[in-house]
Amino acid sequence: MARQRYASIPHYSPYPHLNLRLGARPGQAVAPGPAPPALVSRLFNGTASDYLQAADSASLRSPSTAITAACWAKATASTQAQYAVLLHKRDAAVLSYQIDQDTTNNRQMIGVLGVLGTNYVTADSTAMVVGTWYFLVLRWTSGAVIKLDIYNADGSSFSSVTSAGTVSGTIDYNTGLFYVGNGYGLAKGWTGDIANVFLHNAALSDADVQTLLAGSLPAGSPSALWCPFYGASPEVDASGHGNDLTVNGTTVDTAPP
Repeated sequence: MARQRYASIPHYSPYPHLNLRLGARPGQAVAPGPAPPALVSRLFNGTASDYLQAADSASLRSPSTAITAACWAKATASTQAQYAVLLHKRDAAVLSYQIDQDTTNNRQMIGVLGVLGTNYVTADSTAMVVGTWYFLVLRWTSGAVIKLDIYNADGSSFSSVTSAGTVSGTIDYNTGLFYVGNGYGLAKGWTGDIANVFLHNAALSDADVQTLLAGSLPAGSPSALWCPFYGASPEVDASGHGNDLTVNGTTVDTAPP
């Protein structure tokens, strides 16, 4: 049976049927509520018509000396646009953070952070398999390496790469939009599914990543939280920071396993 991801975290959720607050003690009783709606992913067709976006906000710029950006993704085509984007915060001049495909159409993913005027790229060399769900996590804290982890749906490691050296400083920010499934200029469309997008101003531990992958939130307040998608328009930011995602195109599809 598929796990009910993130459906018990109404402390961050606008949906009244969700009634277990984050931080509740283990075994703490909560009031019963009606069954939650079905959880879904968004299927992107790789063109300029399919993308989600949120306006710039202070919370999308709050990861400054540490960050975790994460999402589920599944490629549905063997050929992807060059630099096809999963998650992306930038404008015409400044890239802040990004998870996307590498330069060629190979489903090999990279994590990018702009820190003090330099774009640091952490590149994976293992191609994601078409039709398979993966959980991707970009993590960094100032003074440490940048790390991109890709997990299989069962929580095991598919691939893990780090930057060549440590990186210190603050993330470069801009007033550009936050994108899911495409990027600035709308020429980097992802062909496939994306679900459960998470942004935090701390680098999660490996244990916290496993908690997130399994469908629960780790301790701490996320900067933005679209976990899960509900197929609504807009897709509401359940962190309470108001970063609702405007829906452009896309098709509601099956959620991760």
